[in-house]
Amino acid sequence: MNDFQLYALKPRYEQLFATCQIRSSWLEHLARTAETIINLRSHYAEIERQTFIPWWFVGILHYRDLGFREAHLHNGDPLTNRTVHEPANRPEALPANGLAYTFVESAVDALRWKLFDTTQDRSIGAWLWRFEAWNGWNYALRGLNSEYLWNGTNHFGSGNNRGKFVADNFFDPNARSEQIGAAALLWYFYYKGLIDTGLQETSTTANPISSMVVEPAFSTPGIGANPYAGQLLGVNTATVQQQDTLQLLDALNYYQRLPQQDLAIAWLQQQLPVDLLAEFARRWRENPTVVATPTLPQMATTPVSVMPETIPADTPPSAPPVQESLNQTIVSAALSLKGTSSAQGPDGGRNACAWMLNRVLRQAGIPALGENPNYVPSLVEALKGGRGQLIERSQAKAGDLVVAHSNAHIGVGIAEGCQRVLSNSSSKARFVWESGIDFDGYYRGSSTIYRLLQ
Repeated sequence: MNDFQLYALKPRYEQLFATCQIRSSWLEHLARTAETIINLRSHYAEIERQTFIPWWFVGILHYRDLGFREAHLHNGDPLTNRTVHEPANRPEALPANGLAYTFVESAVDALRWKLFDTTQDRSIGAWLWRFEAWNGWNYALRGLNSEYLWNGTNHFGSGNNRGKFVADNFFDPNARSEQIGAAALLWYFYYKGLIDTGLQETSTTANPISSMVVEPAFSTPGIGANPYAGQLLGVNTATVQQQDTLQLLDALNYYQRLPQQDLAIAWLQQQLPVDLLAEFARRWRENPTVVATPTLPQMATTPVSVMPETIPADTPPSAPPVQESLNQTIVSAALSLKGTSSAQGPDGGRNACAWMLNRVLRQAGIPALGENPNYVPSLVEALKGGRGQLIERSQAKAGDLVVAHSNAHIGVGIAEGCQRVLSNSSSKARFVWESGIDFDGYYRGSSTIYRLLQ
């Protein structure tokens, strides 16, 4: 397995979680650790407020990486100064009290540095992927389930799936960990009904923990169907009738990609007829300057669960009105970061073009692109999915995003027509490469231009 992207691994995490069983010898340890995290929930609440990362995710990292010590979440360095070990010199901001950092300050910086605060997929499978991405892919490279995730469950500790990395890049097949795995803790919180992923069972009665425990690990089959399969929530019409009318635009303006909101959008889609959805998709896609009020069809009595087909994303529509303020903000942010080191990005900055592009967006106060913010195809997918619009080269403007042939690279146009593009330099690990619109022919093909819409 060499493809560690979320889209490739998410089904595997879902399957493992659906069949996860806790070894009885670990149950007391699991419950004790989980209750410690719950007791520290208020400690993690401020981090969740600033990053939208769930308190339980922060708590599990705090336990697994620091054993609940007050230290830098990045690497365990003391909070009295910036980090010394990799990643060094974090956080960039000075401590708020002028003396030493707090765990909250450090954790917020660490999660933002990893771009976890920009996540869109908040499913169980995605959170499991982030745990392993945080810890590293050394187990996966050996074809093993990760001890960091699965220790204490039927998915680790028996057969060939055992051992531990006791130092950087040193694996001891006979070593044992005394820590319960992140996935086991996630399992506990899930069945306690403490995880608000928007994918919880609609039943108000949590599955009893004792009925899910087995020992030895493989003596019984798994718990059956995926326990977090998405379910549409029912509507309490009595409650709705008692509330003031909620305007759709007000709801969308408040939309912060919270999990229950995804579920609400899915529910709304099921209530609408195909013709109405098609008209909405056209207006959303084409951004008309003159909006006529259509004669809408009668509401269908049968819910619709599938969006109609849309125009292929690779067919450039007419260019949208240039959002000068947004484009100018992007250019200003890019120029302000020119020369910045990308060594903290993927592969020490050698493959950090997408990472650096998202840093520019963050500098501009714009949410990051892509489910995987370090992977150009993921950024392109987000642009095609509503965050951007394909632009003809003749209509390119400064501030547009320039994607190299075959999605091999990405940069920001900093001159009219994107005749000059600023992007990460792989050889220098710095945001310093100024090139033409086609990256000076380096990628042997024509670039594609997108204009960011949101």
